[in-house]
Amino acid sequence: MAVASGSATAYVALQEANAVAVVDLASATVTGREPARCQGLLRRGHRPVRQGRGRRDP
Repeated sequence: MAVASGSATAYVALQEANAVAVVDLASATVTGREPARCQGLLRRGHRPVRQGRGRRDP
């Protein structure tokens, strides 16, 4: 969650939905939802980590 000082809006990560919710703090309601976008790490030279093994692919 992120809230700027003096702001009336919070941005909350929705991990399972791969999205970010926009929350109006004054009314405590969700006013929007934005999809999270992938950074394309494989194109930048990063190698994926194998699930459950904690080490990188060869």
